Amino acid sequence: MLAGFAALALATVAITGFGATLTPEYGSLAPYRQSAAVDLRQPPHARGWTTDLARSILPGVPVRCVSFASSPSSGRYVLLTGAGQPLGSSTGCSSLTTAQVESTLALVDGKTGRVRWTVDLRQVFPSSRDDLTVQQLSFVPEAARVLVLASVGGGFRLATLSLATGRVTASVDLERDAVGQAPETAGTLVLYSSSSSREGSAVWTLVDARRLDDPLWTAVLPDAVTPWLTRSAVFTTLDGRSVRIDGETGRITDFGGGDVSLTTAAADDDGLYTTRVLTSGEILTAWSASGRRLWSRSGIGDISGISRDCVVASLPGTTKLTCLDRSDGRTRWTTDVGSLAYAYYLPGQTTDDVPVYRSSRNQIEVLMLDGATGRHEYALRLPAQSQIVAVSRTTGYLRTSSETGTATGITAFDMRTGRTLWARTAEADGDTELWGGQLVSVGKDQVARQLGGHPPLVLGD
Repeated sequence: MLAGFAALALATVAITGFGATLTPEYGSLAPYRQSAAVDLRQPPHARGWTTDLARSILPGVPVRCVSFASSPSSGRYVLLTGAGQPLGSSTGCSSLTTAQVESTLALVDGKTGRVRWTVDLRQVFPSSRDDLTVQQLSFVPEAARVLVLASVGGGFRLATLSLATGRVTASVDLERDAVGQAPETAGTLVLYSSSSSREGSAVWTLVDARRLDDPLWTAVLPDAVTPWLTRSAVFTTLDGRSVRIDGETGRITDFGGGDVSLTTAAADDDGLYTTRVLTSGEILTAWSASGRRLWSRSGIGDISGISRDCVVASLPGTTKLTCLDRSDGRTRWTTDVGSLAYAYYLPGQTTDDVPVYRSSRNQIEVLMLDGATGRHEYALRLPAQSQIVAVSRTTGYLRTSSETGTATGITAFDMRTGRTLWARTAEADGDTELWGGQLVSVGKDQVARQLGGHPPLVLGD
């Protein structure tokens, strides 16, 4: 069930209603797993900085040939990649120009609008000629790096760039056939897989982003085996034994006596949660990143997700969820959510509320649960192609897209009730995004404008 609902972690909500004029007081915790976002409860206006992206990032390239796609933010920064015009357009852009646009990467300061650096990856990887496509971008802030996965000349290349300058610090070629699991990061560690000559298996590699070309650990694992990454180690199964691979030395040691089942598990930066099935029932166990057993609980079922403060468990054959305190395993509450469900968190949330993704009448919706009591706060239907891009103390932001991934709009909603506060559509207002916690509008002229409002913006930290 865990795997079946994991993809819903990026889903979000369609909501209705009207916003209040006063800013209420909601969560007071530090933003979780994302930089603070503006708390903008009123319709925004262009009141801040303005940056001509086309001229700043791709000078000399006709604006009609340029558009940009943003990647997840880190701190105050956002990564932009150039995107060519869609197939069938009549812009008259040459193939050479399109290749230049699509291979360009830029770092932008969301607070000031300043373009910190740009890089044309075709110049970095000259063997790519005109055949280069950026597949994935991610920040590794603790290593002061940007991680880039690109398809190059029919194969794949993984590279790190300096966060300060954009200079390539290291790169490695992967197997030409395919990349298995896209790179995952935690702390300074990067875990990725590539194809193997052995059928039904993949090559897994653990590296430190500061030394990309010096692997800490490499192994061929069956497709049925999943490694789990934390900030300081990888946990997996080797030759039938549960092991921990240290993130500093690459040393392999047994953990949990070597017989911990990792078939159903969940990991985050700080540790690992596993379940073991016995004749008497299931036992859920928490492990530290060092492989030390922290606590175990029986009689509460299987893992059904991790929220900010809870390990959420569900008993087979029921629709009840139990919140276990992540620090000591004590039961906080149990509630019936009416269907199979998966718990997660909202990026940047400042409360301990537990969002639960569940199916209802052949649709998916989010049920928001009070983190202290499990009380049902509100339930929201999820439209297709939608994503919560950030939440602040009182306001959440959801972005909707077309089936092809083109942004169609953004909606702000109240974090306590789920009602709509305001909405902007791409057709009427241009593409509206959150860059490093700042709300930004990008028009067809590829000019980015920071959005603000009255009263002044409040960040969530």
